[in-house]
Amino acid sequence: MGDAELVARALAGEPTAFESLIRRWSPRLLAYARAGIANRAIADEIAQESLLRAVRNLPSLQQPDRFGPWLLSIAHRLILDWRKAKARGEISAANPAETLAPGTECSASDDRDPGWICARHEEHQMLRDAIDTLPEALRQVLLIYYYDDVTYDEVATMLGVSRATVNARLGKARTLLKARLAKTRSDR
Repeated sequence: MGDAELVARALAGEPTAFESLIRRWSPRLLAYARAGIANRAIADEIAQESLLRAVRNLPSLQQPDRFGPWLLSIAHRLILDWRKAKARGEISAANPAETLAPGTECSASDDRDPGWICARHEEHQMLRDAIDTLPEALRQVLLIYYYDDVTYDEVATMLGVSRATVNARLGKARTLLKARLAKTRSDR
């Protein structure tokens, strides 16, 4: 059953229809939020808030067959709002470990080499900073493709663009990232 039919059924009051939409889109939504924000807990909250807003605003969805891209656009706006609030100093990480790369944790009892952990965190932060400087259209394609692990065709469908556009944007994003990372490394 397609998204359009599930949306129609959800609007008609069938509770299992929206549950099906959630099951279908939650993995992509979580991947997108986690790609946009390093702090897993905050990314998960953004994904939850995106779903709540989707439930509330489902009647306003004008293209039911585009539920997925619409849901991701809600998450995208929430991510941007969070980043702006953080930049204004309204949000701060009380625990520095919260800003580490997913799967990278610091603790006094950690058996791993602290130098390796710091180097990995530094590299991850350099990459995240470089990604953040990309134009929005390029960043969005890059994050969805790599973090959601989908095909070019799936990215195209999610964003409502052609496969050729996805290919071009990914190529440009990679080129810009490579140049920015090289510059960052040479400036060190």
